[in-house]
Amino acid sequence: MLLRVFLVVFAALCAGSPVMAADSAPTFAGAKTCRECHSKAYTLWSTSHHALAMQSFTPEFATKNLRPQNGLIPVGNAQYIYDETGCISEWQNGKRLARYPIKYVLGGKYVYYFITELERGILQTLPLGFDTRQHEWFNIPLTGIRHAQDSPVSWKDPIWRFNASCSRCHASHVTTQFSLEKKAYTTHWVAQGVACESCHGPASEHNAVCRLSEHARTNLQIKGGNTQSSPQRQTEACASCHAKSMALTARYIPGEAFYDHFDLVCMEDPDFYPDGQDLGENYTYTTWSLSPCVQSGKLQCLHCHTSSGRFRQKDNPNQACAPCHKKYVQAPEQHTHHPHSKNSPQCISCHMLKTQFARMDRSDHSMRAPAPKLTTLCGSPNACTSCHAKQTPQWASRQLERWGKNTRIKKRLHLAHVLIYARAQNWEHFEEMLSYLSAPDSDPVALTSLIRILSRSCPYPQKWGPLLALTKHSSPLVRAAAVHALELYPAPKDILPELLHAAKDPTRLVRIRAASALTGIAGLSPKQTQQLHTANTELQTMLCLRPDTWSSHFNQGNHALKKGNIPKALEAYSSALWLAPTAIPPSLHKAYLLAQTGKPHEATTLLSHALSLGGDKPELHFALGDISLMENNWHSAHGHFLRALKIDPQFWPATLKLAQMSIPSSVPQALVYAQDAYTHAPTLSATLTLAQCLAASQKKSEAFELLYASTQHWPAQTALYLNMLPNVQTQQEYTRLQKKIAHALPLMSSAEQKRLQKALAPPQGSPPK
Repeated sequence: MLLRVFLVVFAALCAGSPVMAADSAPTFAGAKTCRECHSKAYTLWSTSHHALAMQSFTPEFATKNLRPQNGLIPVGNAQYIYDETGCISEWQNGKRLARYPIKYVLGGKYVYYFITELERGILQTLPLGFDTRQHEWFNIPLTGIRHAQDSPVSWKDPIWRFNASCSRCHASHVTTQFSLEKKAYTTHWVAQGVACESCHGPASEHNAVCRLSEHARTNLQIKGGNTQSSPQRQTEACASCHAKSMALTARYIPGEAFYDHFDLVCMEDPDFYPDGQDLGENYTYTTWSLSPCVQSGKLQCLHCHTSSGRFRQKDNPNQACAPCHKKYVQAPEQHTHHPHSKNSPQCISCHMLKTQFARMDRSDHSMRAPAPKLTTLCGSPNACTSCHAKQTPQWASRQLERWGKNTRIKKRLHLAHVLIYARAQNWEHFEEMLSYLSAPDSDPVALTSLIRILSRSCPYPQKWGPLLALTKHSSPLVRAAAVHALELYPAPKDILPELLHAAKDPTRLVRIRAASALTGIAGLSPKQTQQLHTANTELQTMLCLRPDTWSSHFNQGNHALKKGNIPKALEAYSSALWLAPTAIPPSLHKAYLLAQTGKPHEATTLLSHALSLGGDKPELHFALGDISLMENNWHSAHGHFLRALKIDPQFWPATLKLAQMSIPSSVPQALVYAQDAYTHAPTLSATLTLAQCLAASQKKSEAFELLYASTQHWPAQTALYLNMLPNVQTQQEYTRLQKKIAHALPLMSSAEQKRLQKALAPPQGSPPK
């Protein structure tokens, strides 16, 4: 973990002492200025993995820490080898293509990564790393694979770029000064590694006041350590690096709230197992936030770790748990059901299971009890069978059941089930998901995960009520996720009071999400617009924070489009493609925008070029088919939709389009497509299309029942009732329809009510029989 939060209240405490101007912001003075007063702390820090998180490569470093490489290592289409001149050479077909001088070294606890400087100031991670335990060289991109279906990412991809991905946590107070026009960096930092001020804050005023007199030095008031700063704030200083997060601001100052500077990636991401354990590399804070110990408010990083990141209780790990769990530590046999001896399991053996990713160890900081049933359910590791390797999770579960019940395990099993269903878009269990959203004891991280999945994937409008209620949740993470979800609310003016309230939330993350949700809503009063000024400014800062990433420009384009600024949106999408020509989202958005503004030929050219760069992608073929339909070119559209489906048979949007196109010419084929699309995604559009195909197949009763059942999910959708009407076959069906409409009318607008009532009036004055 990082250093303790050590925020200083800067004041001159000696009478007559000069005082720095109140509006003079403290600046970074460098770690060496700390040594004159804090020599012991400086010495401990200087040899720590924090201090050495980044260091210059030197011959002395190589001699001390590295070993010769035994043969070429294949990476992608080439082979690489480290030579003792401090370079990594690239070979192909027996010829050396390039030599990359190593300039910097990252890490060292488990592995070393090496940085070279490429053109335009790009600092790139080289493809070979060095394992400090096995004393061997290895293929870095290969170890970065998270999931079985993934492929290694090229070592020259921006994801391996120090300027873009590593610098914030491996160097102190970095500025990258990226030029979009030149695609070039001018990168500066105050210090290599995690220096004192990364965790203690800027030291210039602290130094100035301490140098005034001995009296000032001994009486300086401090926020931090175990005095005035809360455990949460101290932990959040560590989380600024030890979290899989998204930055909201250019600079985090220790002591400020985490969610004023970051958003947190949760279990909606496939880098987590559905039970919350790490699958990829997630940097601790998400799993830490799931911990009952942490949620009690009593635990902080510095309880177990020194300010330089070392494990305080290394020689006796159980003592870390003793302050709160004394009876278990003193009588371990009763708690662990294992004989107590020198080699007995320790608390962390079972509650902080150690796994490995990318040749680096990581401990499960959720500190929850072992749950072998979760291994059976979702494949996550468990402590029992990690030691008893010849046994099965079922065996381990039986042992735990013999020892007594664990209600937390039951809750975790339920949560894992819910997230598995949500991730798989299995909406048969939608009611379980709604129940979890509304349960008072739902975990905030799990809630956030479920909110994010439902907001982008679930087609049912019943989700909106619970999501609206969660905008008032006590957790800023949950509030922000709920407000962000409301960006897709079908009638945003109806929830204007809730969004405006969120725009004044005390947490920046919530305000930013509210500003985004409010963008493009017409009819705001001047007073309301003025109230949004702060939130809009914060949103704009976040959108422009990373000009070196295509996603930043893509998001700026989406924001401009919501505001109705089409030229600005097109410019931003073009910037995204300038940085990443093969990126699919900006290609799709720009193409659709060109087609909708009367430039279908330019749109088609853009998408065809994207296909030539990135290979066959179903999304690109689907867009080409869609734009062909706009031009009434059915033959071309049909071919592109078929191609999208051939590439990915699960790509249901293409299946749905093919169903809609096939109805006039081949009803049986249309029905097959429609049933497949509905099975994969029972959206309103898929429901209406399937009902249309059933009716065309003379299966009107089935069509009626499908539409009738769907009113449970979309009770205010006029289209369902209008499509039911021609499928009524009996008086009983007509009566059922009338009753259903009577319940639905109060949910509809007056215009929709009149439209439906007019359609209900039988032309002959009597209902069908």
